[in-house]
Amino acid sequence: MLALALIPLSSTLATIGSTALFIYVALRTPTIHRTWRPLGRNACLLALLALYGWLAITLMWSSDPEHGLRLLRGSRFLLLLPAILPLIRHARILLLAVCAGVLLQNVVQWFQSDGTGGLSEHAGYTALWFTLAIATLVLMPSDGNRSREGLFRRCLAAIPMIGIVISTARSALLGCTAGLATGMALTWIQGRRDRRSVVIAGCLLCALGIGLTLSPSTSINRRMQEAMGAVRQAEQLDVAKHHDQVRPLWWRIGIEALSEHPIAG
Repeated sequence: MLALALIPLSSTLATIGSTALFIYVALRTPTIHRTWRPLGRNACLLALLALYGWLAITLMWSSDPEHGLRLLRGSRFLLLLPAILPLIRHARILLLAVCAGVLLQNVVQWFQSDGTGGLSEHAGYTALWFTLAIATLVLMPSDGNRSREGLFRRCLAAIPMIGIVISTARSALLGCTAGLATGMALTWIQGRRDRRSVVIAGCLLCALGIGLTLSPSTSINRRMQEAMGAVRQAEQLDVAKHHDQVRPLWWRIGIEALSEHPIAG
């Protein structure tokens, strides 16, 4: 629980917490190794390992292999899967531990002068963990429509939603809204007992995020206006200097490169 609560805070704390967990799991390998047998038959995990294997091979012809290797180091967190598998019956508690770390990040975020990334230097990294916490708090099944625990969780989800707006991570807000909509649809199709409360909470959270984004007084609204202005300026002058001006150029180059080299990249 401690390791998972540290992961959303910063890369340093995530490394410290996960390393301690990995060492403990290594010491307990003679006892828990039988629980790892299903991993070799899990299609999702095999696909994920194949992806990281392919990314490692592409470093052979990359124009900047050193940078690619630094990015690939993040794959060490795949070790969390065998580390957590023996505790999978407690998945609910482990997910709530991640949410506890996110709520701590929210507190730190509010007391910062810039109020964007919390303990992390990257606001986008922080906002992505906010989306996971929101999905967990809203979509996790509860005992029924009148469950106090479920109501409390869904009210708490408003805190990381506000945190996404504070972080000004526009893509994270868009992804969170789309993910909530998908989760609400699946909950309704599955006919869960608490589907009505899930849909109500999800719609209110989406309205909160969109409403704060459209408010002229919020930083995320100002950033969106600046981005649209920068793109229009780049189109008029045919010059890209600002990062929001350069992104459409990156997308076009990426699409062209994909069409020319769909396999090697």
